[in-house]
Amino acid sequence: MQRAVVVKAYKVPVKAPLDLIEAYFEVKKKALSGVLKHVKYSSSRKAHLHFNKDERRKLRSKLLEKWKYSKHYVDSAINSVIGLVKGWVKLYNRGKAKSKPEITKKNVYIKTTLFTCKNEVLKVSIEPRRRYLVVDLKEFEWLPRDYTSIGGLILKEGELIITFKKEVKLKAEKWSSFDVNLTNITALINDEVVKFCLKPLYHIHRVYEIKRKKIQKLFKSKPKTARRLMEKYKMRERNRARDFMHKLTTKIARMLVEIKSEQYWKT
Repeated sequence: MQRAVVVKAYKVPVKAPLDLIEAYFEVKKKALSGVLKHVKYSSSRKAHLHFNKDERRKLRSKLLEKWKYSKHYVDSAINSVIGLVKGWVKLYNRGKAKSKPEITKKNVYIKTTLFTCKNEVLKVSIEPRRRYLVVDLKEFEWLPRDYTSIGGLILKEGELIITFKKEVKLKAEKWSSFDVNLTNITALINDEVVKFCLKPLYHIHRVYEIKRKKIQKLFKSKPKTARRLMEKYKMRERNRARDFMHKLTTKIARMLVEIKSEQYWKT
């Protein structure tokens, strides 16, 4: 018997501590400014984030100066910003991000270390051992009662988003497993090994890789033409790859349905 976790989020109205929301917003902007200083650019103008543990520790200590709220809010702000900058770096290197990221939303992410839940009463730490946000979940009839645990919370002006987690048992009569390689997918279906060829997909990517190398030589003499051609062939490569994968996954799904039908009629 396999187990899985189902996650659902619900909103409840609360009288949010606006001072915390504003302070978190400001510290997140400072954290973003601090992390962006560690983005370096290579000779090819590719962005890279170099932000080690010591640099993170220094930034955390600086942000905690005159910080009266629970320290874990600063940690969650830094974590959120690092994820934001990493995402921006990927987009920038693909040519999809022109401007640097900004903090625009006044949302507070509350880690599981910042709250407790006993007898369906949430107690969120605002200021350590001094101030709390208390939410009685029994007051909201639309919330689930059979949850296993509660994940992170998101606090907004006037509402709290609560993530409920529930462990469920998965029951299946038959299983199939797949191993994806460079040129094939090897599957174990109904105790039989089946292979699906990925060479056409590999060929598609290889062809456009060669095209990109040729186009890159045009950037010095004809940058506008080079960018236009890059975008054109990028779209073609993506469409051809998607078409191939759509047809292949449809083929696999139909095969599994047919096997299931055959087993049904044999029993």
